[in-house]
Amino acid sequence: MQRWRKFVSLPAGERGLFLRAAVRLFIVGTAVRLLPYRALWPLIRPGERLSPSGTPLAYLPSDITLAIDRAGSVLPFATCLPRAIVGRDLLASCGYAASVEIGVLRSDDDMEAHAWVETESGVIVGATSDNRSFTLLRTSPTAK
Repeated sequence: MQRWRKFVSLPAGERGLFLRAAVRLFIVGTAVRLLPYRALWPLIRPGERLSPSGTPLAYLPSDITLAIDRAGSVLPFATCLPRAIVGRDLLASCGYAASVEIGVLRSDDDMEAHAWVETESGVIVGATSDNRSFTLLRTSPTAK
C-alpha cells in the first residue's frame, strides 16, 4: 500500500516515465534471462529511436535515471544490463546521445561484469565508484 501511495503522489509526467521504464525493464529483463547473447545484441545496438509520436520526449537524464532506479527496485531481473539497455533507449527517445558500455573487472579469485550507460556528460545509468576500473568488452554505437 505504501508503494501505491508513493506512486499516485508522483506528478503525472514522473508516473508516465516510471511506467514506461517499468514495462521496458520487465520485457528486457525477461529477454536477458531467456535469450542467447546473439539474440540480445540487436537490443543493445541502437537504432534511431524517438517517442511513438515521432517527436522527442521532454525528460532530463536525471529524470530517466530516477525512473529506472525506482522501477528496478520493484522488478525482478532488473540487473545492470536491462537497466543499461532501457536507459539508453529512454535517453535516445528524449534526444540524448548515449551508449551501452559492458565491461569486466578481474581480481585474484573473482570476475565481475557490469553494464552502464554513458553520455557526453558521463555515466547516467549504472554508475559505480569504479566504472573506470572495468575493462571494456563491448561498447554499443551511440544512439541519438
